[in-house]
Amino acid sequence: MKQIVIAVTVGLALSVSGIVAVPAVAAGDRRPAAAAARQASEAEQQVRVALQAQHFAYWGKDTAAFARIAADEFYRIGQDGALTTKDQHLAAMQADVNLPMAPSFHDDVRIRVYAGTAVVTLRDHRPAVPIPATRSTYVFVNRGGTWQMVALHQTAVVP
Repeated sequence: MKQIVIAVTVGLALSVSGIVAVPAVAAGDRRPAAAAARQASEAEQQVRVALQAQHFAYWGKDTAAFARIAADEFYRIGQDGALTTKDQHLAAMQADVNLPMAPSFHDDVRIRVYAGTAVVTLRDHRPAVPIPATRSTYVFVNRGGTWQMVALHQTAVVP
């Protein structure tokens, strides 16, 4: 049976199957929460930097930089559903006669960090180019203090 838990401020949680005790921080003691928020914020910023670096590496046709940011096991699922590996993606970048070009724009960027893993969702678009915008999901992992991209999934946004 799936249990849904909703935490409340008095240190108890209400669930579908009953009341469950959860540890509560003493009233006024926000140090653990503040430290966790600060750490999450730092990780989010680091992921944002890695995301931007891979974005500019791609559009700048900088395969060496892209290769450093993408993990060896990186794969991309494109708008057509095709799966490409890191090596295939790098080869496609190198062969693309339209690269380098000005980068596309990101908006609605959401970064969620779960310990050493981050999931990024965003909308990617090129206002001056008549191609559909995409919704993208990136997965990054932290390896030795460096965030590496391990997966990218893209789907076209229906206008």
